[in-house]
Amino acid sequence: MAEAYTGDYAAIRSAAESTFRDKCKIGTATRASGYEPNALTWTYGSEIACGFDAAKSTEVSDGSAATMTDAVMRLGLSNTVTGHNRIQVTERNTTDVTEYYAIIGEPRRGLSCWVLNLKRLTGNSAI
Repeated sequence: MAEAYTGDYAAIRSAAESTFRDKCKIGTATRASGYEPNALTWTYGSEIACGFDAAKSTEVSDGSAATMTDAVMRLGLSNTVTGHNRIQVTERNTTDVTEYYAIIGEPRRGLSCWVLNLKRLTGNSAI
């Protein structure tokens, strides 16, 4: 069976990323010294282009529980992201904002971008 598409995947990814109108940062947790399991400090990287959609609320399941998500985000495949990261949205449709989101489940890798289900946090929650 022949491959359905034999064109330039880089062009598809570039076209997808050109539609990202928002900006965000990927956060990584660092555990503080000591024995407190929830003593985390979040460090956010450089601002990157992303596609944020708060209208895509849905119910997702990780196999053990179901959770309502607050948004869906698309990130370019050149970014490294896991379900243990956080997202800080810094700009939505050219308006500066400061919103924090937890990633629900593991990111899904599509042909042109990562797709993340997000749950809004109150402030920069440590947990």
